[in-house]
Amino acid sequence: MSTDPKSAYRGIHNFFVNDSLRNILLNRGLMNYVQSLDDIDEETMNQGDIAERISQIPRYIDQYHSFYPLDQNFWSDNSIQEIDFAFGQSFRVIDSASASPCCLRRISEHQILSIEQALTSADPWFKIKHPNIVSLKQVISTDQFGNDNDLLFIYDYSPGAETLEEHFFIETSRAPAESTLWSLICQCLSALREIHSKNLAYRTFYTNKIIILPGLTNKRFKLNCSGMLDILENTEEADIAAQQKEDFKHFGILLVELMCTFRELSDAPHALSVLNNSESISCKYSTELVDFVKTLLQDDIDLNKLISNIALRYVDELSTMYNYVDTIENELAKELENGRLFRLLVKLNFVAQHEE
Repeated sequence: MSTDPKSAYRGIHNFFVNDSLRNILLNRGLMNYVQSLDDIDEETMNQGDIAERISQIPRYIDQYHSFYPLDQNFWSDNSIQEIDFAFGQSFRVIDSASASPCCLRRISEHQILSIEQALTSADPWFKIKHPNIVSLKQVISTDQFGNDNDLLFIYDYSPGAETLEEHFFIETSRAPAESTLWSLICQCLSALREIHSKNLAYRTFYTNKIIILPGLTNKRFKLNCSGMLDILENTEEADIAAQQKEDFKHFGILLVELMCTFRELSDAPHALSVLNNSESISCKYSTELVDFVKTLLQDDIDLNKLISNIALRYVDELSTMYNYVDTIENELAKELENGRLFRLLVKLNFVAQHEE
């Protein structure tokens, strides 16, 4: 037993949440509710035609309000015709029914046959809830942006998230570590298993459609824009089995793009050729990972067998997640008494100020 009298006292840092986690949560709150078009400075408003673009954003659409553009290109001084909004413009909005933030994606002037047909295509996607999939909440049609037949997709909002493209190509231009790729593989295959089990296909394996959520240590990945192609194309007689096979190939292509930091590989044979001929890939990554990616680029893949072949990687991923949960719970425990103390101080101050 320690005889040091100081050992009976806890340091001040033991009473409050970790600074890194606090910053993540504060930034999340800022992005959720604080950002507003009314707070944009005059210098930004005077750049190009940004003021005109902002004037075209409605105040309300149905129960959604407080629109705030999420696309970085929106704030550039290029003309609106020169800006490529992949899968539509995106906005952070507030749902007045639940007071929670959402992500709204707008497809401008899409010629859908009817909103009822779009909702029919979207209905299976509304039912998918998975920790590695950004959930689709609602699909609506509107003319409040000044155009007819604008189609709006309402998704869960992930504040502070980055796309794979932003994180690995734009910010660093460096290939991810092997442990990061195995984590991406495990999480994406888990999400694909959920999607394929509902007789659907993701069809959107691109580096600008998979997001990374901010966190203390581990990386959490989510499949974004789920269901959009099904709804926009509205192909009732689509070959789901063929689309599911394409999911694996496009996922393999995406992994090769990350491994060699080369974007826009044309097809699976091209990706396989790059994988076989790149010395940097064979030097940086294990044979197990390279062979697994080659498997994804082949035909006739059984998802359950694919997952069972990397069971040990899932064990590692599960251990990492449990360790992260322990870390978060320990940080939460530090704040356990702070809420009670705050309420007590409020009551005492109220009494002290009303002595009479």
